[in-house]
Amino acid sequence: MMTRHQYSRRQFIWDETKAVIGLILTGGPLFFADIQGVVFAILAVLTVLFVGYAAQTALRHLTVIEVSDDGIAAVGARPANIPWDRLRGIRLRYYSTRRDREQGWMHLVVKGDGTTIRIESAIDSFTAIVSRVTLEAEQHGVELGASTRINLDAIGVANGGVTNTATK
Repeated sequence: MMTRHQYSRRQFIWDETKAVIGLILTGGPLFFADIQGVVFAILAVLTVLFVGYAAQTALRHLTVIEVSDDGIAAVGARPANIPWDRLRGIRLRYYSTRRDREQGWMHLVVKGDGTTIRIESAIDSFTAIVSRVTLEAEQHGVELGASTRINLDAIGVANGGVTNTATK
C-alpha cells in the first residue's frame, strides 16, 4: 500500500507571501533608491536570502512524499528514493520559534545510501510518515539518536513507530 503526502497550498501561499514581502523590503530599495556602501551590501545579501527562501518554498511545494511497503520517495523537483533495506539513518529535529518552546516546527531527515530526503512538519500526515519511518528504522537496525527519541516522544511516536495517542 502506498500513501502520498504533500504540502498544503495554504502554507505555500503564506510562505511565498513572506518571501515577496521580504524581496520588496530588501530588493526594492536596491533598484529605486540611491543606496551605496554597507547598506547596499546588507540589502543585497538579504535580497539573495529571500530569493533562496522563495525558491526553496516553491521546490518544497512541488514535492510529493510517497511511503510504501518498499520504501520512501520524494517525487518532484528533487527526486529521491530510499528503499527500506537501504535506510541508514533518521533524524527528527524540533526548531522553536519562541523561548518557551511552545511553537515551532519539526524537520525529519531520512538517509539512505547516498540519498537524503528532508520533510518538514507542514506536510500532511507528518506524524504518520514519522511513525512509518521510525518503524522501518528499528526493524532494519538503524540507531536513533537521543534528540530524535525525545522528539519522537514529543509527537507521540513510541519505539517501533507506533503512535502513542495517550501521550498526545
